[in-house]
Amino acid sequence: MTTTTERIRLLEECSANAWPAEVSRCLGGWWLRFTHGYSRRVNSVWPHAWWGSEKLEERLDTVEAFYRRMCLPPRYQICEACRPGELDQILEQRGYSKEGLSCVQIAPLALVRRRVTSPQTDGVELAASPGPDWLAIYASPEKMPVEEARVREGILRRIAPVKTFATLRLEGEPAAVGLGVYERGWLGIYCMATRPEFRRRGAASAILASLARWGAAQGAEDSYLHVLESNTAASSLYTRAGFETLYCYHYRQGPERIC
Repeated sequence: MTTTTERIRLLEECSANAWPAEVSRCLGGWWLRFTHGYSRRVNSVWPHAWWGSEKLEERLDTVEAFYRRMCLPPRYQICEACRPGELDQILEQRGYSKEGLSCVQIAPLALVRRRVTSPQTDGVELAASPGPDWLAIYASPEKMPVEEARVREGILRRIAPVKTFATLRLEGEPAAVGLGVYERGWLGIYCMATRPEFRRRGAASAILASLARWGAAQGAEDSYLHVLESNTAASSLYTRAGFETLYCYHYRQGPERIC
């Protein structure tokens, strides 16, 4: 039987593959990730394992030197499966602030498909790569600067597992988007976004239903997603769909770097 910790570590691996950094340097089981400062996950240390005889303090110094060269603050992604287990407390003692609390929620895919139905799924288009409409809707809710949008597009195009980009059209206009990534029996749901003028019209449900149907066709039996603790609107949709929190994670960030 798979333990909770084993499931967390599997989903952390799937998440890392579904949102790949431009630069990843291995450091004794840790991955130091860099992607020009956009998106915390791909500009942070993923401390998923530990090997080697190096002392922890020496490794922390190496991490700080790495991000100093990149002109970024050192940052760690922390969850209960990180190694060593006391890393979060040690970083707090070093003055690292806590930010970006998010939760990973899971649900059996069959449950999601039963709970989320929409007559608008016929208007959802699936594609192997993100087109201009998809990218525009993904960037619009956060009003991304042009450079950030370019970097995030690079992340999306680097995704190696099987993936699909969903776009819903309403009244002939692109209204909502989402991303599905399949790996090892799991459907990862990412990048859900709806244009403001099409909100409260079931657009997100149509995207979610289409991604769930696509995931089942790939062989997925379970699904997962990441949601910010502060995003109550998204959490409400996912709760209705049957998702429950498996674990939460946050980031520890050191002092800013000025180059």
